[in-house]
Amino acid sequence: MKRFTVLFTISVLLIAALVVLAFVYISVTSHQTFNYELYSSGHLYGTVRIDRYVTEDKVIYKGAEDRSGGLGYPFERQELYLKRKTLLPVRYYDEAMGRKGAVRSISINQAGGETDMLYLRPPAFLELKGLVTGEKTTLFSPYNVMLYMPVMDQYHYWRKGVQFFEVMIPVDAPIPVLRGKIEVRYTEDAYVPVMGKRIETERFIVAGDGIPEAIVDMTKYAHALVSVEIPKMKSRAILTELPGKIEKLINQFAREFIPVQSDTAAPAARGAAKAALSELAKKVKRENVFFESGGSLLSGCLMVPEGDGPFPAVVFVSDDGPVTRGEESLLGSIAEAFCAKGIAVFNFDDPGQGKSQGVFRELDDERHLENIRAAFAFVGKHPLVAKDNISLVGFRGGGYLAAKAARKEISVAGSVILGLPATFSGDGAGRDAGEKYIYAYVKAADLGQFDPGYIKTINDLVQNQMENVRKSGDDIVFFMRKELPVKAYREYLLRKPYAEIVASEKPLLVVFGKDDTNFYSGLDDKLKSMFSEKQNVKIAVFRSLGAHMGDMEWYDKKWRFRVNPEIPRLVSGWIKKNLPDEASGK
Repeated sequence: MKRFTVLFTISVLLIAALVVLAFVYISVTSHQTFNYELYSSGHLYGTVRIDRYVTEDKVIYKGAEDRSGGLGYPFERQELYLKRKTLLPVRYYDEAMGRKGAVRSISINQAGGETDMLYLRPPAFLELKGLVTGEKTTLFSPYNVMLYMPVMDQYHYWRKGVQFFEVMIPVDAPIPVLRGKIEVRYTEDAYVPVMGKRIETERFIVAGDGIPEAIVDMTKYAHALVSVEIPKMKSRAILTELPGKIEKLINQFAREFIPVQSDTAAPAARGAAKAALSELAKKVKRENVFFESGGSLLSGCLMVPEGDGPFPAVVFVSDDGPVTRGEESLLGSIAEAFCAKGIAVFNFDDPGQGKSQGVFRELDDERHLENIRAAFAFVGKHPLVAKDNISLVGFRGGGYLAAKAARKEISVAGSVILGLPATFSGDGAGRDAGEKYIYAYVKAADLGQFDPGYIKTINDLVQNQMENVRKSGDDIVFFMRKELPVKAYREYLLRKPYAEIVASEKPLLVVFGKDDTNFYSGLDDKLKSMFSEKQNVKIAVFRSLGAHMGDMEWYDKKWRFRVNPEIPRLVSGWIKKNLPDEASGK
């Protein structure tokens, strides 16, 4: 009897312990929050918050990224729904917000090895239904901290070694998800300085044919993601806060604090140039204004140099799609440089962006041109602006619109195209959309080589999509609960920017770099041949300009955009002197 009582007591205690452990497990795993800091070349440029939820049948991740120190979209949020048993994706949504409010979104639904996908960055979109991606394929991106988590959750830590995963990689471009195989390889146990401690981790290498190699550290016992480092890109995400109960577990094994050192020095010459430009910027008069276009009020900012005037002026025309920080920084830096050289600048917001009225996704070429004309007329009425010397300056697609508006607007002094506009209609030097078009986007995303057969397959899908849009008579359609701007995208695909340049009778300057995503080998020679008899067209080709004709630099404990100094010098010289021969751009 006594033995039975002992066994019964032990059994009750074990059951109670299991119940307690179950409640502890649920409390730890049902909702966890992870916070990370993002670094580039040792300097902070953003933060990430990731919430992980576990329900009866799903594992849900929700991420919010603030990348205000980068050149892309400053804020991005993601949601990922996985089957709890298999950890394979059911639904994914990614939304990036532009600097002035408009958004770019990617929606993915997966079932039975087939994927429905929608990419939407007005006016461009890509809708796909029933894309075969495989039943065991998960979502992954080397640049998205959140998407490392489901891959590392599937890794069998007790087996160690090298394990392989089929993945889909969403790209910020109107192309289908890229498919590939990645390997996760255990390398060693390590100690990583984080949260004021040295945390013991298991270190892995994540690699694949199409992605840059990443070093991933997971906590040794809770297997929580500590850091992701991509040496090739000089980037790193590092954990700054863990769920409380997991942190207590880790603290039992943490070592002494080791401070992390980073290089915060900035080049003295650049610092002096920035300081001088800032002093000049203080003398600029800024006016936040509203003007009417097509029955709507649009917002804008007019920058006028110090002095009595009248000054030559430029009207900036933004690229198609939501405005990235890179584009805004480029135009802002050029605006300050222009004002320093005695040129007034007007930068206005498209409908649905900034404080402008209207709907951004409904913005087609006709409305674009109407807004440019209204902005031009508004600036021409300002008492400090020389009415006979107003030019248009556009970035990429905005450059095409600027050239077209200048051709139709008699009083425009000239126009400038910064960066090559995309062309899909084969007009002269412009390339047709094809496999090179796909590779250009893959390269712009800093991804490597993918299977040529698969690239051809997704290129066929893109071509069919574009052809359907060209032939469509619809203004809008709905897919995956989104309104798609068919009319605006159709006009975008039918643009012929180089034919527009040839037809231009006004002075026109085209500036681009050979690293432009729309550049291909020999294009500069073809353009020069096309425009050889056009005395009013000048071409300035640089070996390297980057996506935004400048780059971010760390100065005075902040990330600041530094435009290539040749750009404002060249363009302002052309505006004031109609591009003298010595401004060759070489």
